[in-house]
Amino acid sequence: MKGNIPDIQQFIQHFAEQFEEAPEMKLFPETLLKNVDGWSSLQALIVVASFDWEYGVTVTSEELGRIKTISNLHDLIVSKMTA
Repeated sequence: MKGNIPDIQQFIQHFAEQFEEAPEMKLFPETLLKNVDGWSSLQALIVVASFDWEYGVTVTSEELGRIKTISNLHDLIVSKMTA
């Protein structure tokens, strides 16, 4: 495990930093990924790579496809870090 287990606010900040629009983004745990400005399949790959680097976990495309909200994504990352 590379990083410390992030609380939801730390996780949202890290998530937002992966987007060019980060300073203007208003994200919440219940924000739907599909509603995040700039979310695309390419951006999803960037976010997944950043999780691998920051938290030492790998998220598969199948797992990401089942994720709906930022909170769901956070829960997945935390579960992988504590497994």
